[in-house]
Amino acid sequence: MLVSKYIAKFLAENQIKYVFGITGTAVNMCFVGLGEEEGIDYVCPMHEQGASMGADGYSRVGRHLGVAIGTSGPGATNMVTGCAGAYTDSVPVLFIVGQAMQSTRADNNTRFFAFQEIDLVSIFKPITKYVNEVTDQKQIKYELGKAMSIALRGRKGPCVLVIPEDILYADIDPDKLPKYEDECKQGEYEENIESIRKACSFIVSKLKKAEKPILLFGGGVHQSCAEEDALNVIHKLSCPTALTFPARDLLEDDSKYNIGSIGIFGTIGGNKLVQNSDCIISIGARLDRYITGNPCDFAKNAYKVVVDIDENELNKFDVLGPNVDYKIRADIKAFLKIFLEEIKKEKISVKESYVQEALHLRKQYPLLKSSYAIEDAVNPYYFVDRLSFALRNDDIIFTDTGLSAIWIGQSFKFKQGQRWHTQFAYSAMGYSLPAAIGGYFAAKKRVICIAGDGGLQMSIQELCNLEYYRPDIKVFVICNDGYGLIQKTQDDFKNGHHATDRKHHVPLPDIVQVANAYKIPTFEISNNKEIDDVLTNILNVEGPVLCAVKIPISKRISLRVRGGDLDNMIGE
Repeated sequence: MLVSKYIAKFLAENQIKYVFGITGTAVNMCFVGLGEEEGIDYVCPMHEQGASMGADGYSRVGRHLGVAIGTSGPGATNMVTGCAGAYTDSVPVLFIVGQAMQSTRADNNTRFFAFQEIDLVSIFKPITKYVNEVTDQKQIKYELGKAMSIALRGRKGPCVLVIPEDILYADIDPDKLPKYEDECKQGEYEENIESIRKACSFIVSKLKKAEKPILLFGGGVHQSCAEEDALNVIHKLSCPTALTFPARDLLEDDSKYNIGSIGIFGTIGGNKLVQNSDCIISIGARLDRYITGNPCDFAKNAYKVVVDIDENELNKFDVLGPNVDYKIRADIKAFLKIFLEEIKKEKISVKESYVQEALHLRKQYPLLKSSYAIEDAVNPYYFVDRLSFALRNDDIIFTDTGLSAIWIGQSFKFKQGQRWHTQFAYSAMGYSLPAAIGGYFAAKKRVICIAGDGGLQMSIQELCNLEYYRPDIKVFVICNDGYGLIQKTQDDFKNGHHATDRKHHVPLPDIVQVANAYKIPTFEISNNKEIDDVLTNILNVEGPVLCAVKIPISKRISLRVRGGDLDNMIGE
C-alpha cells in the first residue's frame, strides 16, 4: 500500500468525513488516495488559507479533528494564518503539508536548492502543539497517530506533519509498522480526582461566605465539551454568570442568571456586577486584558479562583496579573462534574435576592435603545436584535473579525442550542466564510455567516464553493464601505481616516454584483424598515444566499471601556 493511500485510510478510520485542501505536485498522491477511499471526501477551497480555516470550522462544529492538506512551499505557508488561529483558540486541526523530494534538497547552508523547498518545521513550530517531518515511510503510522493524539488531548490545538513527495510514493505494509501508543494517558493530563475534589470543597466553603458571587465561563467550556455540565452547575448553584465572548452562546440570553458579556466590549451591567463581586470562580477563561481591562483594577475586592487545563495560563497571573487567590489545573469537564457533586452535597445556592439584583442591574443598562428602531438607516444593534429573533435554536453562527464580531458579542440574544464561532484570539480578517463552509460540512445544516465587506475580500474567492456545493449558508455582509473599527481607533487619536474607506484608497467592490457573478441569490437591506421582511425571505430560501446589509460607516460600538477601567464605560 502506498503511504498516500494509507493516509486516506487512516483518516477515514478515524471518522474524518471531509478533508480541506488544494492539490499540487508534492501532495497530488494524497488526493488520489482520498478519491479512492470510501467514507471520506475532500473539499477544494480556492486558497490554502481557506483550507486551513475550513478545517478549523469543521473541527469546531464537528467537535473532532479537522484536516487540511497543502502542497510544498507556498501551499504550506499559505496555511500559516489558519494554523495560528487554531493554535490561539485551541482548535484541533491536523495539517498535512508537502515537501520537496529528499534526494533533491540541499544538505548544507544553501538557502534553498529544490523547487519550493523551505524549512516548514521551523515555520510552523511556534504555532503548533507538534510538528515533524516524516523522513522514513516506516514512521507514517506512528506519526499520524501521534499527531492526532496530541491535537485532541489536554489543551487541544493544531499539529503539522511535513511529508516529502518521495515518502508519499513509498510502498508500506501498515500491519508491520510501529503504532503510536498514547504516552500521556497516565501522564501529562491525568486528572487527580481527589485533588480536584479537595479544591471543589474549598471553593464551596468560599461560596458559602460570599454575598455577591459570580461564575465566569470562557471558551474552555466548549473545548472540553462541558456545556451540559456548566449549565447544571449554574442552575444548581443559582448563580449569576458572566460570559466571555468565546462562551457567549453557553447560556440563553433570557436566563435570569445571565449577566451578559464582560470586558472592554462588555455591558455596563455585567462589568458592574463583576467589579463589585466578592467571589469570582473563573472556569476555562484566560482572563486576558480584553476581559479584565487593567489587571490591577479587576474585581479588586473579590476572592478569585481560576480553573484552567493549562499550567502556563495559571502561572502567567503571577507576572501579568490580575491577582489570583486560588488556581486549579484541571480539565473543565472533570472539574465541573466534581464541583456539581460538592454543590449538591453541601446543598448551597446563591440568595434569590442577589440574583434579582443582578438581573435588575442588567436590565437597567440595555444595549438596544428604543431610538435605534426608528432610525432611517440600518442600525447595527437593531439589525443584530432582529436577526437573533429570526434564527432557530439550532443555528450555527460564524462571524468575521472587527465590528461584525463585536456587535454579535455585545447584543445578539442567544437561544439555547445556538453556537457562535469566530477566531476569538487571533482575529483574522476573512475567517468567517471558509470556516462557515467547513462548519456546514461538519453539520450539514443551516449556517449563518456574518462578515464585513473589508474582511470578506480576504477570502472572497471561497464564494466559488457556495456556487458549487449549494450549501445552506446565509451570508450577511456588513457593507459600511470600509474598516469601521479601525476608523474608531483613528477617531480616538484624531489623526484622520487613512486607509480605511474608499475615499482613502480602499476600493471595495459592489458585493451584490460579485455574488451575482457566482450565481448566488442576493438580497439587500438598506434601512431598518426592511429588516424583518428581508430576513424572512432569506431564511425561506433553500441553499446559499448573500445579503448586503448597508450600514453607515459612521456607526460605531455603542459601549466600550475607556482607559482599560471596567468601571468607566462610554457610549457612542
